[in-house]
Amino acid sequence: MNENQELTIEERKKQQEEQVKPAFHILDELHMRPCLVQCIQAHNEEDLIQYTMGSIYNEVDKILVIEGATIARPNRTEDGHSVDGTVDKILDFIEHHDPDDKVQLIQQNRPFIDLEEIKNTFLRFLNEGDWMIINDVDEFYQPSDIRRLRQLIDIYPLAREFVPLFLHFYRDLGHIKKADPEHQPQHQRIIKYYKGMHYRAHPVMSYPNSMCSYFDDAVQPYRYVLNDVYIWHLGFIKDPEEQKAKAKFYEEELAKHGDKGVESHLEKTKQYLTYQEDLNTIAEYTGALPQGLHALMHTELPDDAPHVLKVINGWMDPFYLDKTFDDWKTIQPYCLQDIPQIWVMTITGQRNNWGNQVGQNWRK
Repeated sequence: MNENQELTIEERKKQQEEQVKPAFHILDELHMRPCLVQCIQAHNEEDLIQYTMGSIYNEVDKILVIEGATIARPNRTEDGHSVDGTVDKILDFIEHHDPDDKVQLIQQNRPFIDLEEIKNTFLRFLNEGDWMIINDVDEFYQPSDIRRLRQLIDIYPLAREFVPLFLHFYRDLGHIKKADPEHQPQHQRIIKYYKGMHYRAHPVMSYPNSMCSYFDDAVQPYRYVLNDVYIWHLGFIKDPEEQKAKAKFYEEELAKHGDKGVESHLEKTKQYLTYQEDLNTIAEYTGALPQGLHALMHTELPDDAPHVLKVINGWMDPFYLDKTFDDWKTIQPYCLQDIPQIWVMTITGQRNNWGNQVGQNWRK
């Protein structure tokens, strides 16, 4: 092979490289960074709303906040809005703590018909392929877990849902409720949106063909359970009066669907208000707390601070001071390495037997 032939080969290589570069550029465009959208539903949440919006602000691409109540919700204005300072807190956050313009406040001038309408309203602001991170105001994620979520979306491109485990705190931040029919450890919270998905019944979405995106056997291979990613739920450390209002609201919402859980839900609230819970259903929580709660935990509180803020700042319910409980890491499902795809506790203690699709070494 002479020098001229070698040069011709080199030139040919360069031509090929120049042709390949645009192709790789197109592939880079197709492999776009997944869009994570935090979806927050807020009504009379002036004490927590700013902390919730800020909790994973740096990890998500967009934050949708729907402010408003359903017809059945007590303590609302005639046109369906909060009666406390929730709206002012949201607007203040947008003005002073939203440098990247991520927050979009969504309101309407009437009450929402039901929870389904609220949930479906979120979907109107999503694009195909967006990942919803559903977030009630009293629920907190660890920012590092949201960063890991981005990694998982790349590792499992066929995934349609990632399933964290709920920690249902009870009375204070040192105790949780063990899994039972009223305190399920799994709820649909992190799900990929496809055009036509909708809510027929809160809180599970359906596909356009009405196939359930949570319980249907066909979707189980695409749901990935994460055994050490949690949602810290503060719903049962709130003020007793708020618990009463919540119970009344859910009584009407559940009854609308003929839900047999109305009676058990009311019993759950009664136990909380009268300190009649079975202590065998309580576990001691000794784990870490998410960064999103740090600001709350270091806030100086006035004497009349709300119940939930007192708890977050280290106050423990005196009812538990002289009692001992199982450690949370020794109870199911928190002690398990392989967790069923859907963990649904029933009155008899039964649960489904779907196997976990993802091995528990996903972080290694």
